[in-house]
Amino acid sequence: IADIAARLQQDNNEQLLASALPNMPTQPFEALCQCIEHEQIGDTLATALIQKLEQLLAHNETDAGVISYCLRALSGSSQLTNAIKTVLSHTSATHADVLAAMAGRCWAALQDEKLMLIYLENLAQCAEGQDFFTAIVADLINIPGMQQPIHQSMRNPQRSSALARAIG
Repeated sequence: IADIAARLQQDNNEQLLASALPNMPTQPFEALCQCIEHEQIGDTLATALIQKLEQLLAHNETDAGVISYCLRALSGSSQLTNAIKTVLSHTSATHADVLAAMAGRCWAALQDEKLMLIYLENLAQCAEGQDFFTAIVADLINIPGMQQPIHQSMRNPQRSSALARAIG
């Protein structure tokens, strides 16, 4: 899987992976995602990953770990922002694995102030509590270019009382 992921642009590998994704079992899918999170992926594979992500979100009993793998795999994609918007509107967006994947691999999409506010709202509602909120925000704020969207989201008068408490 690592060899194929490292050679996405060769031998039609990206197209082959995109066509195999819908029927791929969870364990090989997770291994693939772990490998391609370090690669720039094309639109064909990104579209297939987003379709897989949408299928996962359509089920009521969604595995947050698999969603986080999808997001991590999409981190090198031009379609990342759309995927983040989709996930942030779902109930799984308050799960620690999903939030950590967004902060760790997908932070560039969170430079959008509207997305950052939605992200922080979900982070404030995470069951992991205040320590998790503080740790994630501390990690994000130390990334160049992230201070302004975070500060503006924290000062937003439209923020929820849950977010205000987490900030306080």
